[in-house]
Amino acid sequence: MTETPIPPRQTAPWLIILLGIIALALAIIIGTQVIGVLYGIVAPPSPPVPSGVAEVSHTSTDYGVDSWVYGTSLDGCEILKFYQDRGASCWSKVDRCPAAAIGGQSSQQTASQDLIQCTSQMSFSIFAMRWNVALAAVGYQQDGSTHFNVDREVFWTGAVPPASGN
Repeated sequence: MTETPIPPRQTAPWLIILLGIIALALAIIIGTQVIGVLYGIVAPPSPPVPSGVAEVSHTSTDYGVDSWVYGTSLDGCEILKFYQDRGASCWSKVDRCPAAAIGGQSSQQTASQDLIQCTSQMSFSIFAMRWNVALAAVGYQQDGSTHFNVDREVFWTGAVPPASGN
């Protein structure tokens, strides 16, 4: 008696197509998440700045920890309103701007209290960042333009720690 060879088992074409679709879907889902994280690492967002500003200087003490100085023809109160309109918490230690422009948070000017400040935080990808804006209320005009500082710190863990007392 001779044994008849068993033909090789063939996989149904629909099973191969189904497995291919599942693999493609998983690649897309995982890929989009990884791409967003990689993009956040390579190009973290910058804090908002009004249009028409010119960068005067930029320093970086660590990756994601930056300070910029900008110059603009805008008045200090217009800069303050720009950041307040973008959801920043702003306050002034001077009565230079109308109280409505700074949410009513102002006090009398003294020699040591000469700053207008705004701060905000945001999340991007799986990370977070905090940015601060400081504008000297006295002597902020240099070479005919308003100068203000913008500081950014990216928190790579995604958690924003409490602000240190400045």
